[in-house]
Amino acid sequence: MDIETSWRQAADLLIASHDVWDSDELRAVFPDGLERAASAVVATVGSDQVTWVETRADLSSPKVEAAVFTPEHVSHLMLTAEGFGFEVRRLAVESLRATSVPVVHGEATPFRFTARLDALEVSFPWDPANLKQDDGIAGQFARLRAAL
Repeated sequence: MDIETSWRQAADLLIASHDVWDSDELRAVFPDGLERAASAVVATVGSDQVTWVETRADLSSPKVEAAVFTPEHVSHLMLTAEGFGFEVRRLAVESLRATSVPVVHGEATPFRFTARLDALEVSFPWDPANLKQDDGIAGQFARLRAAL
């Protein structure tokens, strides 16, 4: 895959994870925020292996974070008032914590869980108001459980 296609795929993955990535509010606070974040995905874990992107945002701080998962790595991207940075780690799941279970029988209810990943804790969804990926959260739980 060429670099432009890879970057576009990374940008699409970020946008699919949370509305903030394609918002005028983000562009006002971090004019190159999507550009930097998508470039970091390409440079760190590559966009072709991404299985999940979890985002949380507080533009009043301002701060936007994304945890980008592949089968073997997690890249933690951060946009803050101080600047941009990222960290890449081998995916090391220490524990999974949930207060509900994925629906296996009966009526569907929202499933939520938290994963402790070697010095990083991510809730799914990380931003409680973000419902864009609700249908896939149980699948992400299963992938992380397999890595546990």
